[in-house]
Amino acid sequence: MFQIEDIFGNESWEKLQDALVDVTKLAITIANYSGEPVTKHSGCSSFCNKVRHNEKLGKFCEKCDARGGFEAMRINQPFIYKCHFSIVDIAIPVVVDNKYIGAIMAGQVRLPESEDDLLEVIMSPSGREKLDEEKQKLIDDYNKLPVLSITQIQMVANMLYFMCNYMCNEKQKSIEKVQEIINDMLPNNIVNAYKVKSSNESTFDVTIEKSNQNFYDLDEINKYTTGEYTYYSEVVKKVFQFIFSGKVNYPSLKEVADNCHVSVGYLSRIFSKEVGESYSEFISKLKIDRAKSMLETSDISIFELADMLAYKDTGYFIKVFKKHIGVTPAVYRNFIRKKELNKKYCPVPVK
Repeated sequence: MFQIEDIFGNESWEKLQDALVDVTKLAITIANYSGEPVTKHSGCSSFCNKVRHNEKLGKFCEKCDARGGFEAMRINQPFIYKCHFSIVDIAIPVVVDNKYIGAIMAGQVRLPESEDDLLEVIMSPSGREKLDEEKQKLIDDYNKLPVLSITQIQMVANMLYFMCNYMCNEKQKSIEKVQEIINDMLPNNIVNAYKVKSSNESTFDVTIEKSNQNFYDLDEINKYTTGEYTYYSEVVKKVFQFIFSGKVNYPSLKEVADNCHVSVGYLSRIFSKEVGESYSEFISKLKIDRAKSMLETSDISIFELADMLAYKDTGYFIKVFKKHIGVTPAVYRNFIRKKELNKKYCPVPVK
């Protein structure tokens, strides 16, 4: 089982990390799947250095890193966001052999005032006034943070993403080479047993009933259930198993709690702590992802789609969809169809 240190935990990477900081002006570190740093923090600003070494404030930083990494893993691309101090950070997912093992964390920059409202704050802890008080104590250090436009930040994010993919692909090749050697050396019955054991150790089982097999497609399931999830508790693993089993259409928190034989309050707390968002937020995003897929690939009516996604009120479904995507389902479908038509009849951009 590979750890993130197997790719980035060496002197050569740390030298490259330092060089990247000089070029990009962004601080960079590597974090494991729980948000804990595993390399030195290259280019760490005086403001963030003092915050991270504060016993109380430093925990918020780790939580932001963990949530940022999870979001990057969920969408499988760079995730740009603002931390609890409204400082811009980037999470680049590190995935090897289809397992999420951590993230490249970069950032510690500010946006120009004209662009400050373009990004969401990933976490807003209670006691906002106390955080603002702590920020004011370090305001001179805060004002020294570099200012980059959102376009510059996106360019750096893409560069880190492509570089990370290259390094992970090289590691993947080494994994496949080791597997080939094992296959050549061992009898078939032992090889098959090894494969089954490896599969069971690296991911948790998701059983899909035959009658519901088409409700979630494989990509949709893999989006949430593949990866290195050994850091999740058994309870949270069972939550994902139950959701994707198809036995219940978008189960309520109580239905899941009953299936896991725990209280609703306990499940709510542990799910939010480990996943980084509430159960209702997770289910809402899952529904919206499904809605987008159906709008892009079918002619299902908005009323039928709302019913399929377990929304009792079509109007409420439209409201939730617009909140997440920015437009109504009908507008989204028309946009996608026009986009596909443009690809069909004008495949080459007109200069």
